[in-house]
Amino acid sequence: MSKKLWKAWLREHRPSPEDLMDELFRKIMLKEITVCETCDTIFDYKPQKKYCDNCRKVRYEEKKERRKVHYEENKEKVLAENKVYYEKNKEKIHLRQKEYRKENKEKINSRNRAWYKKNKMRRN
Repeated sequence: MSKKLWKAWLREHRPSPEDLMDELFRKIMLKEITVCETCDTIFDYKPQKKYCDNCRKVRYEEKKERRKVHYEENKEKVLAENKVYYEKNKEKIHLRQKEYRKENKEKINSRNRAWYKKNKMRRN
């Protein structure tokens, strides 16, 4: 097929913008695709996923920065709250740690061996 014939065939068979919009709305209604709430990017549908990967990363970084700023501004208050919580729930915390150590003995031992091996030269 020559280039001219191909272009003519494409003009005749190319879907119109209305058909494309109808197809998009149909796929959205059938929950095959969804639209990002912030940047209007179209991506595959997943339940409870509102944002595309790029927007999700940006939102995560912004949230991380806000938390960091909040912690720096309220460091003494946060540390005091943590101390009060620890004093209040000391037995529960120790019991949870004891159970974890009992269930994950090999994991803890391998981590300790790796740490010892890594820091062996520093100790001498």
